[in-house]
Amino acid sequence: PNIVEINSKVKKEDRIRQLIPLFQAGKIYFPKSLVYVNSEQKYTDIVDEFLYEYEYFPAISHDDMLDSLAHICNEKFNFSFPPKNNFVKEKY
Repeated sequence: PNIVEINSKVKKEDRIRQLIPLFQAGKIYFPKSLVYVNSEQKYTDIVDEFLYEYEYFPAISHDDMLDSLAHICNEKFNFSFPPKNNFVKEKY
């Protein structure tokens, strides 16, 4: 597998702010729920956790999911969004 080093010179907060136009354009979709069970059998809804980070950014101490998404959307990875017709858009 090809492993690409991420050596960003952009500050974390600025990198996350680059996601704003993607959200505003409606290019990022989430399932209603995505439950994760950790090694201690604790259930966590990852979508809820992500939305919490998003809602309280930048005044939140943990923004790792936002930062991960910002890295995924980095042009170095040739990330592209699927066409809109591949999704069923629901209002929550």
